[in-house]
Amino acid sequence: MSAFGSILPERDSISKICPIDVKLYFLLIVVASSTVFGAILRVNCGKESARSVTQSFCEAHGIDAEGCGSLVDTVNGRCLSWSGTEGDNILEVPVNIVDTPSCAFSIVVDGAPQCAFSSNEAASVLPEHVAPMAQKICDRFHFKAGDCDVLEKNLRPHVERAIEHRVLEARGKSGVTNHDASAPLAQSAMLVEMDLWRKRTGFGSTYRFAEDVGAPSCDGLIHAYSRPRDSESYGNREYVTKNLTITIDRRGLPMLQASSSAHVCLAVRPPAASSLYPEANGLDVGCFLFHQAVATVAVNLTNMPYGAFDIFGYFVDDDASFSTMHRCAAKLRVHVIPFLPFEPLEGMLKVVEPPERCPLHPLVKRPRPMAGPFRSIPQFSIVILVHRGRQALRKALESWQRSGLLSMAKERIVLVQELREPHDPRLDDNILKYYSLRLLKEKSQLGISLGLTRLVESTTSPFVLFLEEDFRVADAVSGLNEVQMEIHDAADLLLSARAHVVRMRHTQFPGVPNCANAWKGHEARLGNRETPARNNQSVLDVRSWIEDPSELYPDDVWSCGRFREHFCAYSTHASWTNNPIFFSRPWFLENIAPIARADTGTRLEAAVSFSNIFWSDQCYIVAHGKGLFTHDDIDKPQWEQTVCAGPPPSP
Repeated sequence: MSAFGSILPERDSISKICPIDVKLYFLLIVVASSTVFGAILRVNCGKESARSVTQSFCEAHGIDAEGCGSLVDTVNGRCLSWSGTEGDNILEVPVNIVDTPSCAFSIVVDGAPQCAFSSNEAASVLPEHVAPMAQKICDRFHFKAGDCDVLEKNLRPHVERAIEHRVLEARGKSGVTNHDASAPLAQSAMLVEMDLWRKRTGFGSTYRFAEDVGAPSCDGLIHAYSRPRDSESYGNREYVTKNLTITIDRRGLPMLQASSSAHVCLAVRPPAASSLYPEANGLDVGCFLFHQAVATVAVNLTNMPYGAFDIFGYFVDDDASFSTMHRCAAKLRVHVIPFLPFEPLEGMLKVVEPPERCPLHPLVKRPRPMAGPFRSIPQFSIVILVHRGRQALRKALESWQRSGLLSMAKERIVLVQELREPHDPRLDDNILKYYSLRLLKEKSQLGISLGLTRLVESTTSPFVLFLEEDFRVADAVSGLNEVQMEIHDAADLLLSARAHVVRMRHTQFPGVPNCANAWKGHEARLGNRETPARNNQSVLDVRSWIEDPSELYPDDVWSCGRFREHFCAYSTHASWTNNPIFFSRPWFLENIAPIARADTGTRLEAAVSFSNIFWSDQCYIVAHGKGLFTHDDIDKPQWEQTVCAGPPPSP
């Protein structure tokens, strides 16, 4: 009997996935609306036990204990950001129930499936494992030599695909991504080879320092810049933009022979302790070859996220098998910002030396300031950025009209992105005339950064109220008088130089999702010297549920409103937001517009808040009172809206 008797006539059966006959693993995947979900879990976060409802869902869909525990954690985290509406807090989580087979590649022997290598083995399989794996199966079933060759030939591409999938999966879990989940890229990068190098040397994916494995440091041999000139040092980091060039110099490496080729393998990760949340895995950029006669090599790295990162370079001998440990390692500290403002160009921002901390404000630990004479409300413009233009916009417009907000403004300007002419259904019902809106036409998708900048540039008032299409006046706002008072107080804060920007999202009814809620119950972890700077920018966010945050953070938050209760913090403890916000036109055009024009990420928030030289180091003052607006996006499913982080893990 030929051991391969039933598989040789059916060559395709070699590549069949084996039947699932072991434990099922369930993955939670939030994806685009075009995806067909297995089921949607609905929980009323305000009235039901998330755990009990989720467990019932698990039982109904056959989800095992491990998968259900993960789902419960997801629901609990999402419920935090989905609380704060004026009605029911219905959370919807699409659950894609994915069966993960225990076998990565199976064959059929005499009509029975046999696993050639398992999914667990796929996590660490290497090309050199193919022949031993094939031989093991051949010995087990007493295959003929020719049949064994066929098996090895068919097994090899599956192993190669398993390695490629492993690399892609690692990139997806790197934590070094932009808001759209895209990751940095470098041309000619040997990604698979770097994966093989890590597996063969046991260097893993933890990006340990060179001294951890006894290799010397070769810091100073890698550099980064974003224009053909010396890089700009600021503090202990090199400042670069989202697209940068990394140069590697081998001339300082006596351990590498001048006549031989070599490789450098690059990795990127956020600096240690840059966040209270678990550290990112880090991203392998790939390996690059030094030819014999080349002293330096340049790597163009594109699409970097904003913020601080450490770039590691591991220098490896030119070993085709990528199986030797690196000779030395270099570490480069960079900070990615929208543009480099260090040359004195007109319209560029002023760069200040990073302060140890912003100066103690005169109002810190003081009673609420005395009210001065009541000023009339100065002229201001309302600017509205529209993309979808469906029911959320119409609901918001109706609330702005009913509350008297629209009639208070000198002008009301709307920018409709990707405008379709001669007729755009988003402008049906004659809404421009009915609400007295001036239209800015835009045939392309500008994004928030350029869209907001163009809106502000088009205004003629000294002050601007920015609104997105899905922020309506909260139901709790009691008419024209309250709207007038909130706008008046915001303008007074700017006119009296007590604040640079005023947040206008309603604190008691902010709408959902509200990412600030992740810090409920964890307020004590904010505002400390030990707290990473990125997390400390959430201090003023607690105003959503803490009536007087200055009691919690007496050195960092102070009462600043002269008529009604507003609280202020420096930009070290308050981030920029695209939520409803009130600011002066000249201040925005001088300080934020240059960032927005250079922001290729188009979302603005990260470009501003994560660029410390443009935001936190400037010690701007951010104010937040009671607010007016609630987020109510009735056009998009929840899973297409912002997915907020859960609470920070316990220390």
